[in-house]
Amino acid sequence: MKNETRMSDNGTWCPLSGPGIFPTAICIFMAAAIISFTGCKKEEDEIPDESIITVIDVTDHFVEWIYFSFSDDTIVKSEPEDAATDTGWDLGIRYQNFRTNGGESGPGQGGVYDLGKTDFSAVTLASKEGVDFVEDDMITVLESEAMPPSWIEVSGSVPMEDMFTTPTGPDRTYAPNMHVYILKSAEGRHIKIKGVSFFDDYGDEGHIKLRWEFLD
Repeated sequence: MKNETRMSDNGTWCPLSGPGIFPTAICIFMAAAIISFTGCKKEEDEIPDESIITVIDVTDHFVEWIYFSFSDDTIVKSEPEDAATDTGWDLGIRYQNFRTNGGESGPGQGGVYDLGKTDFSAVTLASKEGVDFVEDDMITVLESEAMPPSWIEVSGSVPMEDMFTTPTGPDRTYAPNMHVYILKSAEGRHIKIKGVSFFDDYGDEGHIKLRWEFLD
């Protein structure tokens, strides 16, 4: 006799006929158990917090800086000549390079501390106690998109240089290092920030997804 099966709503295959089939009650019990397990897993993954996900399009900013304000959750300047004297921005972005508004990059109180790979939700204002924030110094970046490539030194955040892995071959992964950083804004507020992805939902690069949250 040919065995017949059907798929239940949760994807469980249940035999309907044939030798050695399971009783219907056992099949129902198995399906219920899978649903129960799946539900528990979902609850464990959903950790409520007040973090914000922001996607910043840098596809047209391979060699140009744009400037982001955490207070406004938006780009406030695009390649401004007065960025070095302006406190209206918190994070400068040049494709995969970053600046904070402090040190060599700006007049603000900016700086950053790399906490390494850690639980984002567990980072609190107390996590900054006893750490030395790193102000911007000089970093090396591509001068232009012309070939052969040439390099120049500009101000930038050294600890954030490896937030996304620099591609070294045809596989342009830009994999995030999954580190959590505490960043000081131009006004001195503390923000925890993590690079999540360098791609949009269609797989196009140059769309930086950041998870962040004010700590004070």
